[in-house]
Amino acid sequence: MGNGWLGAKEVRGPSKHALNRWVSYTMPVIMAGLVGFATWVFVALICVNHLLIGQGRKGTAIALLVVYLVLLLLMSSTYLRLLWVVSADPGFVTNQSTDSENEKFMGSVESRSDAEIGLGGVQAEGWRSEEETIRSPEPMPVAESPPEDGAESLPDALQSGSAKGTPRPALSPGAMVQPTNGPSTMPFPASPYPSHQPLAGHGAFPGNPLGSRPYCAYGPPRPNTSAGYQNLDEWFQRDAFVCENDGLPRWCVHCQLWKPDRSHHCSELQRCVWRMDHFCPWVGGVVAEPSYKFFYQMVFYGALYCLFLIISIAVIFRQQISDGGNQDPRWVACLALTCVFGLFSGGMAGSTTQLIYRNVSTIESLNYKTKVYQLALHDPNPTQTPPPSPQISAVAPTRIWLPREPGPGQRQRCFAIVRTRPGDNPWRLASTLENFEEVLGYSFWDWWLPIKRSPLEAKKSGEGWYRWNEKLLARLKRQAGIAQPSSQSN
Repeated sequence: MGNGWLGAKEVRGPSKHALNRWVSYTMPVIMAGLVGFATWVFVALICVNHLLIGQGRKGTAIALLVVYLVLLLLMSSTYLRLLWVVSADPGFVTNQSTDSENEKFMGSVESRSDAEIGLGGVQAEGWRSEEETIRSPEPMPVAESPPEDGAESLPDALQSGSAKGTPRPALSPGAMVQPTNGPSTMPFPASPYPSHQPLAGHGAFPGNPLGSRPYCAYGPPRPNTSAGYQNLDEWFQRDAFVCENDGLPRWCVHCQLWKPDRSHHCSELQRCVWRMDHFCPWVGGVVAEPSYKFFYQMVFYGALYCLFLIISIAVIFRQQISDGGNQDPRWVACLALTCVFGLFSGGMAGSTTQLIYRNVSTIESLNYKTKVYQLALHDPNPTQTPPPSPQISAVAPTRIWLPREPGPGQRQRCFAIVRTRPGDNPWRLASTLENFEEVLGYSFWDWWLPIKRSPLEAKKSGEGWYRWNEKLLARLKRQAGIAQPSSQSN
């Protein structure tokens, strides 16, 4: 179609997203009403009227009231803190472009979330999402016969510089190493980008025996004006970031901005959000980096609150029936509602615990076992870069100098474009405790009280947007031939 990826075969209207927004506005009020109803039934009808006045069980009534009020306070405070953060600071990525042409372009684009586009949503003609682009490499033609007598194998050719044994050329800004055209090299199509070399990041594995593909296999979405390329300093000053096939970060065609690592586009809010987890009508908005900690605390305390009510009401209700008392329908309604919300909050608490353990968001977990991340790794000494280890990869990684056209005062840096193995998570830290501390905090009170914000927001300026899996990054650097300190080489 003439509009490329904009001409999608299937169109999802804005009605679904508008409905989600309206539900998010009313759901906190409904939740407050349900908690108020449960409080009235448990405190007034059960503890006061039934236990204290009706049966004279003062100790039991006081104990139940104290536990209930503590759980209610914890759940309510975390929920109110969550509502405040979701409404006051949703975690929007700052729009880096105000160009009028970009604004005009945004008006013609239907806003869809990253999850919809890349994970089972509408696929467009002429463009593929980052998830499909990285996970589904197409095979490349390779010479099936081994090298002739006297010819070098590919690892040996890389070691010596080429299949002819010529010296390995030194890298310099704007001059990329081109592949040789020998029996041990792969043919590549023409590319508009600086290099045609294959990517490196993993060797052969089931489903991808080649372990690489052309650098320009797909064209990722990019700014439609030159002004969009002037806001990349924050990426180029970092040691590693998630990139597309051209070495640049991901670009959001809806917001017309460069997306930092782990950020995604929220179609309900029509904005890109830092480490977006999901849009949750129950909390009135999007659960993302600023609110993730408080969301976890809320569903955890909500599960404890519901569990306490279920056990307490069920036991007292059973005693009431055994004594021949009447079945109060208000007790039954409260017990039924508590069971429903207990299953919901308990399930959310369990799934969120698993996500924190893996250090992934809900969006990232949808293809957790197969996802491949493409990273740009800074190479501080590109002219002295040793060849990649033939035990790990049989192809040389693409190296690119960024920014391509440096402005006044800008300094180019060399980056190697690599990819992880399927299922590798570059942000999963070394220990379970570290993964939980990154979300909840570093002290006992940070874990249990909704006061301090999550350490996720403390982004490091030099290394990356988030803490990296140092072991995985060291392996990728070895594989790309990036010289490392001796302490990290093992």
